[in-house]
Amino acid sequence: MRQFLIALLVVTGILILIRGCDSPPVVVEASRPVGSYLGDNPPAMEPRLFAPGLISTSLHDDGPPKFSPDGTEVFFRKWAVPHDIIGHMRQVSGTWTAPAQFAVFGRYLVGAPCFKPDGSGAYFLSRRPRSGEGDPDDYNIWYADRKVAGWGPLTYLDEPVNTEGDDYIWSVASDGTMYLQGDYEGGVGGYDIWISELVDGVHQAAVNAGSPLNTEHVESAPFVSSDESFIVFCSYGRDDCLGSIDLYVSFRDAEGGWGPGINLGPTVNSEQSDKFPALSPDGKYLFFVSGRGADRSYVQSGRSYDELMALNRGPGNGMGDDVYWVSAQVIENVRPD
Repeated sequence: MRQFLIALLVVTGILILIRGCDSPPVVVEASRPVGSYLGDNPPAMEPRLFAPGLISTSLHDDGPPKFSPDGTEVFFRKWAVPHDIIGHMRQVSGTWTAPAQFAVFGRYLVGAPCFKPDGSGAYFLSRRPRSGEGDPDDYNIWYADRKVAGWGPLTYLDEPVNTEGDDYIWSVASDGTMYLQGDYEGGVGGYDIWISELVDGVHQAAVNAGSPLNTEHVESAPFVSSDESFIVFCSYGRDDCLGSIDLYVSFRDAEGGWGPGINLGPTVNSEQSDKFPALSPDGKYLFFVSGRGADRSYVQSGRSYDELMALNRGPGNGMGDDVYWVSAQVIENVRPD
């Protein structure tokens, strides 16, 4: 299995792709990115590839980038069967480090983390067995402290948060409340959105968010705003779906409950899959994973071998999804009056 190519690109100074404000990616001499959000230019109301050649690459993106609350650390996941990649970068004196594999979990599958609101640690999703050795377990939630020199040891979260089945954490609100995806007993449909409150420092058993947020369809990957005023999530099989999977938002109502999911519309959703939402720490941008923009005209294109090889080495090669970002104003634009 080839190693994470971008790490080599950064270290050796080979060319990579970066993007201008309103222009397609151009080739420039590689250097470590500087500034907020890996130095990429902020998007407006049209979704754009995020950090092409660095985050969005030839490999399939299986989750959005997860930034720490202070914006100086980021995790991202590449689905590269049989060797998943959990990329990790830190900003040191304004400059981002080269991507590296986050190896805390060893050989066991792990998802990008959900940072604690104060940035002191993060919750991880992993199939690591409780003993730390042996065959993979089901998906459970783990915790690790974030330290100046790196990350502390992993701690398994006991019941009632972790159950006998798969437990998927996707986001954490400012008060520590966890938002999960699960097919626990007592749900409304298949996978539903569940909520685990933090009471006296202890997470409680997850409670179903109820209808009309949860339906007979799948509701998954819930990312809650820091103030818990809305949840962005993905779903499929609904009458208003534009593609195979679409992004939706649910706003909190006057009584404190959750309203029905509202499709984010054709500006955000495409005819392909659009999924795995995440908000930037400052709440200004929405990240998500999408299959749009893929060039699937290889056989009919009449391109040369070198042109096709170059296409296959970059994002949008038709062999997987990429990370996009857009102004979070797209969420406010569908808020009911």
